[in-house]
Amino acid sequence: MNDEGFTYTVSGMLKEYKGSNPSVTIPDSVTKIEEHAFAGTSFTSVSIPKAMKAIGKGAFAGTSIASVNIPGSVTVIGEGAFEGSWITSVSIPDGVAEISNYVYGECT
Repeated sequence: MNDEGFTYTVSGMLKEYKGSNPSVTIPDSVTKIEEHAFAGTSFTSVSIPKAMKAIGKGAFAGTSIASVNIPGSVTVIGEGAFEGSWITSVSIPDGVAEISNYVYGECT
């Protein structure tokens, strides 16, 4: 499926984002952000749906994102998820069971 710059599967896996909106709202039907789905894109804020379960490796690597609130449904944050981004504020809920290496590596 392709909707407003998002490419995602019917099973809820977000493959990539190629939109240009500075504020991104991930569709409610998405439950997993695949590896490098947003890598290198230029947006400053993102709204993650409450049904999200996993954020993949390098999902937001190299983005201009400044802050993110991760919903309580997320249990896994992949390696380098925010690596090299401009992130300064992250809210991680208690339910996250796995935070991989270098999640915030080389952030500015």
